[in-house]
Parts: sequence; C-alpha cells; structure tokens
Amino acid sequence: MKLRKINSSLAIFLIYFFVFSFFDVKPAKPTVENNLYNKENFSNYFSGTVSFDNNDFDISVNKLKKIEKLGNIHKQYINEYIFALVNNQKISEAFKFSKNIQKEKSESLFYTNLLLALNFFNNHNYDKSMEYLQKIIDNQNTPNFQQIIVKGIFNYLNAFNNFSEKDTFFLESRFTAFNKINEAFYNCYFDNLNVEEDFLKLVNSEDMGYSRYDFFYLNYLVSKDFKKKASNFLNTRKEKHENNLLFNQGAIWVNNKNYKKIKNIFNCRKPKHLISEYLYLIANLYSSEEKFNLSNFYLNLSIYFNKNFSSNKFLLAENLFNLGDFKNSEKNYRSFDSKDEIFYWYAQKRLFWILKKTKNEERALDFIVNNFDKIKNFDALHFYDLANFYKNLEKYSESIQFYSKSLEILEKKDELYAEILYRRGGSYERLKLYQESEKDLLESLKIVEDDPYVLNYLAYSWIERNKNINKSMKMLEKAHSLKDADPYIADSLAWANFLVGKYDKAEKLQQKALKLMPNDPIVNDHYGDILWKQNKKLEARYFWKYVLSLEDAEEEMKKKIKEKLIFGLNKKS
Repeated sequence: MKLRKINSSLAIFLIYFFVFSFFDVKPAKPTVENNLYNKENFSNYFSGTVSFDNNDFDISVNKLKKIEKLGNIHKQYINEYIFALVNNQKISEAFKFSKNIQKEKSESLFYTNLLLALNFFNNHNYDKSMEYLQKIIDNQNTPNFQQIIVKGIFNYLNAFNNFSEKDTFFLESRFTAFNKINEAFYNCYFDNLNVEEDFLKLVNSEDMGYSRYDFFYLNYLVSKDFKKKASNFLNTRKEKHENNLLFNQGAIWVNNKNYKKIKNIFNCRKPKHLISEYLYLIANLYSSEEKFNLSNFYLNLSIYFNKNFSSNKFLLAENLFNLGDFKNSEKNYRSFDSKDEIFYWYAQKRLFWILKKTKNEERALDFIVNNFDKIKNFDALHFYDLANFYKNLEKYSESIQFYSKSLEILEKKDELYAEILYRRGGSYERLKLYQESEKDLLESLKIVEDDPYVLNYLAYSWIERNKNINKSMKMLEKAHSLKDADPYIADSLAWANFLVGKYDKAEKLQQKALKLMPNDPIVNDHYGDILWKQNKKLEARYFWKYVLSLEDAEEEMKKKIKEKLIFGLNKKS
C-alpha cells in the first residue's frame, strides 16, 4: 500500500491526539481548541482528509462538515472543506461556509475571499465583490497566477459596473491569449462596433488554442440574427472542426434552424455567462497541466454560473476519468441528451472506455452497439467510430464491415477516406489477408502520399514476411525522417536493418525505440535478438527474460522467447 503524504493539519491533529490519548495530558482549562482534539473529531478529520485525497468528495464533505468549528483554527481544513464542497457541486454551502469563516478569522484566505467575491457577484453586488477581489490582489502572499485569475475577474466586474478604464488591470504579456479573448467578450457585452473584428481575429488565428471561439463567433452571429453570415461561416469551417464538439453541435443547431438552442446556452450580454466562460478558461489551463482537482474547482464554479452550457461537463468528466473517479465521470457522460447528437455520441464513446475499464470488454461492446442503434442520422464518422471499437477489441472481421460502410459514404478525395483505408488494411493484415491489406494501404498512400504511419505499417508487414526488404527499408527511412521521435517507426526501421545484417545500425535505432517505450514487449524482444547477433548473449537473455514479466506480452511471443532462452537464435523460432 502506498502511504499518502500527511498534510500539516493532519500532522497537528496527530500530535494532539497522541499526546492527549496516550500520556493523558489535560490542559488546565478546557478551551474550544482543546475540545476539538478528541477521538471523534480526529476520526472525522482523518476520514474526511483521506477521502479528499482519494477524490471521494461526497464522503469528504459529510465527514468534514461534522467539524466545521475546526475552520476557526486550520487554514488547511478550510481549503479542503471548500474544495470538497465545490467539487461536490455544493456551491451555495461553500459560499455560506466562506461567509462564516470570514466573520471569525482576520487572516486573508484566497479561496474564502474568492468565493465571497463570487457570492456577491451572484447577488449582483459588484462593488462588494470587487472589494474582496481587491483584498486578494493587495495580499503580497498571493501567488502570481492566482493574482492573474482574480485580476481577470475584477476586470469583468469593472465592466459590468459601468466600465472604468483606469481601474482595469493589465495582464502580463505572457497572458496575451487572455487579453484577446476577454477583449472580444468585453466588446460583445457592450455591443461595440468592433466586436465582430475581435472575434475574427480569434477564429482566423493559426493558434489551435482559439478553435473554441469559433463557436462563440457563431453564437454572436446567430444572436444578431445574421443567419446568412452564420451559414457562410459554417461552410468555411467544415474541415477545420472534425474534433470540435461544441462547434459541430452548434453547426447542427444552425442547420436545423434551432437558433433558440444556440442562443440559450451562451449570451455575451449576461454577466454570469461571461464569468462562467472565464472560469472555464482557467479550468482548461489547469487541466492541460494535469492539475485536475484545481481544474474541477473552477469548472464546477463555471457550471454553477451557466448551467445551460452543458458541454463544459465534458472537461469535468474527462478530469474525473483522469483522477480515477469513474463513477462520477460516468455520471456526467450519461447526462447528455440524445437530441444533441454530437454531444451524445461522443459521451457514449467515452462511456465505452469507462465500461471497458470498470466492467469488461463484452459489456462495453454491447453498450456501444445498443447506443449506436439509437442514432437517427448516420454518417461516415459513426461507422468509422464503431469500426474502431471492434478493432480495438480485436474483432477484425466486424471492423472491416463498418470501415467498408464508412467508405461507401465518403468521397475518395477526403483525407478520412485514406485514414479508413489504412485502418481497414490493418484489420486485413491481422487476419492474414495480405493481398487485401496491401491493396488498401497502397490506395491510402495514393491519396495521402508519404503518410509516415501507412508507410511504416505496410513496410513492416512486408519485412515480417521477408518480402520487399529493400523497398521496405526505403519506405521506413522515409517514415523515420518524417517522424523521427516515433518509437514504432524506429522499431520497424531497426528490425529492417537487423534482417539485412546491419546490426550496429539496428542497435542504435532499437535503443531509441526502447528509450521511448521501455515496457513494450516487441521492442524488448527485438532488442534481445539484435544483441544476440552482436554476440552480447548475456544482455540478450536479460531483455528476453524481461519480456516474460510484461503483462502485455502475448502467449505466443512468450513461448518463442522461452525457446530462445534455451537455444538462442540458433533454432528458428
């Protein structure tokens, strides 16, 4: 069992608990502080803290709630309880707790002041909200990024409170993205003439980090009743947004003339919607740094201020998945309505992976197939997704069936057409239908010339069968030049060099693959073979033995390795 790091508050609790319990040391006068350090409070705090660290916020809230008076003493407790409340979506309780703490503590605490500011904002008291934000800004102990967060909120409140340019905080140059986004929303809020220009700067930026704001530009056009302009914008964005769920769902709403839906989920004239989007931006930044609990703190606040923006739950569900909280991740994914088909189908795909991880493969497959049948308007991507699920579960015949259905819908010039040929070719290869596989892979290369992954797959399938070795070598060298950091391509090229007797070159390439994928069975097996040919037999056996300890190693591979451990490469295995 891996021991968790004990935080400072728990350490204090432990000291008091052991002193009072085992040495029977009693203070001369009973005080509130001493009464807090008893066995029952210790048990509740310990359980609450452990649950907090395990992301069981429901249990954490129930335990920590029983010792709210501890908030008078411990900063760590205050922060944990606030986080547990917010991450358990008990925002009103978090506001109330922060208010009580503020009355009894003179110490300036970031999260209590932030929640108090947001509470006053929620009640339309912008002046009072800005007072609490100013407290955080004036506190020299506030970390830099927390200062940035608060200054951004302050600027919005300043705008809502009859915008005063002189009271606006300028964010550092490294936060230019914040400034660009916020400027577009400020102008949208005030309905200024240059709002469209600001949105176009974002949507036409080469930085993919702004792709979310294509939706907000679409939302703005619809809100202004520029329906023709909205349709034209959609036509220019078809290929760009293959994976942008929010934009794609918005596009369906517009195409179906469901303008009310796109207007309802976000309105830049509503202060709560703007603060919600700003908090989402913060949450997304923390998530990108894998600080998932911090991300969820701001994300739950974001959802509180705009419950209509349901797609923000995708980030929440993904964060919870990454934290190992599959139960709540599943709960969020199951909340999406089948009427919003883009959101719904993506949620079902994520639920497949949760069920695969928490239940079993067959349960996950039954789930996705049953939900696939509920889709009203099939397109090539739906068949493509289903084919990928079958392939992932090594049901290659079924995957070929659905890849083929997808190809029937697509035009050959579409890049996805080439991708599907590549994937179907891989399924054929796994079934040892080599002629069909080669046909698909070569056809894919005609559409997207020199695709490194297709080059790698076709060439490796050839060298595995000792076919077209020289041609394969050239193809793999090309693939490696295009993707020199890809371990699979490095492994393929190393193996090709091994087959033609270039063992020194093979070793260097295999070392590169091994560094990138140290626990891959095939990479380690290949490295053992290369070392053996270099007469490094002791090292070779070390790597072969290591493969036997890897869970991902297939039984057939283990059987061959056991033979190599006895006979080396002298016996054909």
